[in-house]
Amino acid sequence: MKRFCPESHQYAAIRIDPVAMVAHFQDPVATAMAQALHPKTYLVYLNDAIDLPFPSSEWFRFDVSPIGTTLHPEDPAHGISSDMAIPIYPNTQHPTGRAPVRTKTSFPFSKCYHWADNLVTVRIRSRPDKYDDSAAVKVSSREHLRMEDLLWQDSNRIDEFLQAREEQVIPTSVIPRPASPSSQDSRLSDGSDDDTEGLIRMDIFNLFPHEDDENEELLPLVDVWFDLDTHLTEDDIPSPLEFDKERAAVAQ
Repeated sequence: MKRFCPESHQYAAIRIDPVAMVAHFQDPVATAMAQALHPKTYLVYLNDAIDLPFPSSEWFRFDVSPIGTTLHPEDPAHGISSDMAIPIYPNTQHPTGRAPVRTKTSFPFSKCYHWADNLVTVRIRSRPDKYDDSAAVKVSSREHLRMEDLLWQDSNRIDEFLQAREEQVIPTSVIPRPASPSSQDSRLSDGSDDDTEGLIRMDIFNLFPHEDDENEELLPLVDVWFDLDTHLTEDDIPSPLEFDKERAAVAQ
């Protein structure tokens, strides 16, 4: 089925278009610098659309998770351990035996992982011929929620570590957060001051100002494809760390 905007909860290949990102400046120097970049194609998971899409939109903001082919790199200074990842079936390898993410149709790669603390915002460019995601590898709502819960637990561990480091005390146990980011109802039901923040985050009509609105032009502008094995092979899937470096280079 063709759609003017992609759906969430499916995997995609994406590539940044740095030349298009600077075209509105009409600056020959900026254009030349953008042309000198050689962006790679990355494997990502489309988490959620940020705005309500319209057929007239030139692009659509999405939160995406770049996918790695290894466990999460250790970063002891920030409380990140290698087990803060979830394998994607047919990959079943994990230090603590976490069950892999199961997709609705076969996932074409055998050694991929979701990483914790690994969410970035991009602008998916619209297509005149629309998006055909009929062959996309998708995740069910139930499986998406399970994955989000596990990654939220990892994020909680990271937050607890960083808080303890600030206090110069390392806790012996981790207290779980009272809510999961996959449950908007629970976030908004405690009557706290976070209610307004939650509502703004749910602003599908984009009526409220967002922190990144002023810097939208710096968000990666990407093309998207759903035929994964046409644009990527098992051995050439770049690391999410490379995507971070690339988008930083483009933003400069």
